Amino acid sequence: MAILFAKVHNKLNKLEKRAVDFGGGEKLHASELHAIDAIGNKSANTVTGLCNLFGITKGAVSQIIKKLEGKNYISRERNMVYGKEIDITLTDKGRIVFEAHLALHEEMDRELLGFMKTIPESQLAGFIEMLSKMEKYVDKFLAK
Repeated sequence: MAILFAKVHNKLNKLEKRAVDFGGGEKLHASELHAIDAIGNKSANTVTGLCNLFGITKGAVSQIIKKLEGKNYISRERNMVYGKEIDITLTDKGRIVFEAHLALHEEMDRELLGFMKTIPESQLAGFIEMLSKMEKYVDKFLAK
């Protein structure tokens, strides 16, 4: 079981590291796509908001934002109400990528959910419990 888990983990890591062109003309890495997704979904539209959402440093988020702005996927403007905050929005080019990325995830989710519907509820509950325990197990090592 540990070997199978390691294989799935390694494949997910490969998928996360693969740069993909979603219609903007250049390949984007997962971190850039996740930022575009968060901004497009209105989950976060400031550097601080993205830091809190992803659990990464302001420096890391700032690097991603600079790249996306340089590639014309996002724009930044000072917040008119809170002068210290900079609001981040998608450009038209960013919106194209956001929509294409959203469509991909809808397709992936539809396929996965279709498969999950074939699994008996008791087995699915056990799998979810196992994932939760695995997350806590990994968290212990991350905390060291």
